[in-house]
Amino acid sequence: MGYNLSADSPGQPVRIQPSVDLLPTAPKQGKIAELVRRGRFEQSLAAAQSSSDYDYVLVDTAPVSMTSETALMAGVIPSVLFVVRPGISKRNSVNDSLDQLAQHNAQLVALAINGMETPARPYSYRSNGSLVAS
Repeated sequence: MGYNLSADSPGQPVRIQPSVDLLPTAPKQGKIAELVRRGRFEQSLAAAQSSSDYDYVLVDTAPVSMTSETALMAGVIPSVLFVVRPGISKRNSVNDSLDQLAQHNAQLVALAINGMETPARPYSYRSNGSLVAS
């Protein structure tokens, strides 16, 4: 059983650890757009989702602003998690990416902030003039 998105990949799941498989794709540059436009990506995604072998199917893509294929793919993925990294993801790029996803009717369900550093000391604030630590 495989979910081959490309003639260039073997199409067989690769066991990463128990209960986690990688379904690789390795299309030649520029070919992923053809796969999406022809419906092969959507068919392969539907096959993986309907399989009793998987509870979840996660699709990892390039950043939206780097390639138009990502927005095309997001249009057929049922739930999109948008990930940003403070200090790396630029405001204009994030806004442009969100606009592209909206244009392709992507179903954004959440925003994740990756690589967030926490302060070494607890956050504190004043309430009625006295210092309160959380």
